[in-house]
Amino acid sequence: MQEIVIVDDSQIYLKMARKLLEESYNVVAFQDGKLALRYIKDNRPDLLLLDINMPGMDGRDLLKLIRADKRIADIPAIFLTSEESVSIESECFKIGADDFICKPFVPVVMKRRIERTIELYKLRKCLEKELASKQEELDVLIHNQMMADVDPLTGLYNRRHCEEQINQLVAFGREGALFMIDLDNFKLVNDTYGHIEGDHVLKLFAKTLKNLAIDDEIICRIGGDEFILFYPDVKSRRKISKFAAGIIDTFTSAIAGTPYETMLSVSIGISICPGDGTNFEQLYANADKALYCVKKRGKNNYQFFSDQSIRKSDTDTNCDIEDIRYIIEGRLNVNRGAYSLDYEDFKNVYAYIARTVNRYKNNVQTVLFTLGSNCSRNLEVTELENAMNCLDSSVVAALRTVDVGTKFSNSQYLVILVDTDEKNADMVASRVVKEFYDSSKEEDVKVSYEIQTMQPKACAVAAS
Repeated sequence: MQEIVIVDDSQIYLKMARKLLEESYNVVAFQDGKLALRYIKDNRPDLLLLDINMPGMDGRDLLKLIRADKRIADIPAIFLTSEESVSIESECFKIGADDFICKPFVPVVMKRRIERTIELYKLRKCLEKELASKQEELDVLIHNQMMADVDPLTGLYNRRHCEEQINQLVAFGREGALFMIDLDNFKLVNDTYGHIEGDHVLKLFAKTLKNLAIDDEIICRIGGDEFILFYPDVKSRRKISKFAAGIIDTFTSAIAGTPYETMLSVSIGISICPGDGTNFEQLYANADKALYCVKKRGKNNYQFFSDQSIRKSDTDTNCDIEDIRYIIEGRLNVNRGAYSLDYEDFKNVYAYIARTVNRYKNNVQTVLFTLGSNCSRNLEVTELENAMNCLDSSVVAALRTVDVGTKFSNSQYLVILVDTDEKNADMVASRVVKEFYDSSKEEDVKVSYEIQTMQPKACAVAAS
């Protein structure tokens, strides 16, 4: 049975109200507001009937205290009054009254107003509950939608959302540059230090991109160690070049002092809208082609798709030359170890150095590092790959920036030491070996080396 609390200083009105209501409700009566408040806090009735004018704490003061308490603030309240005053009614509604019943009570009116107030309260609570449920469903839907658009590891957008956003921008005529970004040698980090450290690198690079974002760039991870950044409303190649160089330099600084400092670098392919494409698919494909060129030319650089065939102009020659300088010179890595090349590119460098030795009789040493087994069994393929990657990093870390090296086979690494005699070459090679043993996790792998001085006559043959 629903409970009603009546608070009135008149014993007569309390008896009248109790007699009218006790058949349908559990009625609790008080003549003192303070006692009533204590009971209401402990029992939370379904409805309050409050006399407006009472000695001590009147009905208005009592309702103010009830509405200030979150535990009982929503209990419906009807004022009992023998005064018909618009100003008093207005004041009571502001306090939080739900209705008024005039004294002396008219039984039918009193019962109907109480029933209606309780019904409205139930309906309001039902609607509030339904609204809360719908809001919860909406929140879950929005959260799921957001999560569907986000890469869970880095917090960046995923490819699907990135594609949608870029297509929307270019559909409305927005220009911009699409950066296809790849972390060079990322697999080596996973193989050497584990996937947890690899995930840390991906998060660090994502943070680098977020920190560099200026306005409304769209940044996403499309998978693995590949990222996309769309820089809207930019036309200047100089500005685009500066931003690309900033990505490379900032990440290089971010990993300085880490164990994988000499392993990682950043390569970027750039396509420009609308010249290189008018939708995501075209821009992505052309930026990917530019990225491939960067990878082929030694990594750790950026490349515009339009630069794959430099177009000279009689009216804009200076600009073309400046662009070439940015491509060839601007991103040369002059502060990090030996220059590691693919074997085909290394052969060209070798031929050039050989010609120099033949002409100027320079002192140049070639060093061949060879990996082998430190035990009776043959090395597994994975062991050899990990050791070779570690040797590559050791060479880059231990040699000078003027030295050049390449992976000659799956177990050998060839290095050219410029302006070095055989004694110093032996010291350098020993430093590489120490670096290898300090960083390698393959205990059963050993490394040896052989040094040979480039001879002018032999070089003349090699250069021809």
